[in-house]
Amino acid sequence: MKRVIKYLFIFIIMILSGCTNKESVSNIKAEKIVNNKDIVNKLVLQVKGIESLDKTIELYFNGHGNIKDYDDNDKILYGLNYALINHEFNNLSISSNVITNNISKVFDVSNIKYKSINQYLFNNDTYNIDTNYKEKNKKIISYIENVTFMDDYYYVTVFAGLINHDEIYGDFNQEKLVKLLDDNDIYEISEKDKNDYTEYKYKFKKDDDNNFIFVDLEKK
Repeated sequence: MKRVIKYLFIFIIMILSGCTNKESVSNIKAEKIVNNKDIVNKLVLQVKGIESLDKTIELYFNGHGNIKDYDDNDKILYGLNYALINHEFNNLSISSNVITNNISKVFDVSNIKYKSINQYLFNNDTYNIDTNYKEKNKKIISYIENVTFMDDYYYVTVFAGLINHDEIYGDFNQEKLVKLLDDNDIYEISEKDKNDYTEYKYKFKKDDDNNFIFVDLEKK
């Protein structure tokens, strides 16, 4: 009788354990692909703006970063570079109000003191592009694979490398040389060769005004 009770007890434990496992499996949520073109285009432009910053090169090298890693200078440069990418400059000029709008939609701040920075000259609440400015040798090159959604967060998967002069590296240690560029050579990462580069994932939080606020980025 004791042996029967023992086996019955073990059987009950196994059933309960199986139910727990099923419950755990059912609680696992998967990211869903975002097909809304407006959302995808907005997040792609935001990532491109963030990737235009020297700070992001540093964070890619470190393998992780978050919104607190970007200071006011980074945010100003983001707002300006985003405006350039999004064709918001008019005759090489743009109002600081537009820059404030760009920054607030990604970094959730609006009280920044503006000044001249890099190729952008500031005067009377207006930025102008300095056409004599020499661009830096290092910049990020990337391929954006997709935009996904889960639990109120949006994610952007990116395969990125580093351009240094005429050399393209698949990593930010500059150990994995992928390609040498000829003069005036134009090269873009494609679906075919994306795995030669380093994968990163951006995380954004949608706010009540339908802005996508940057949260963090991680190397995968």
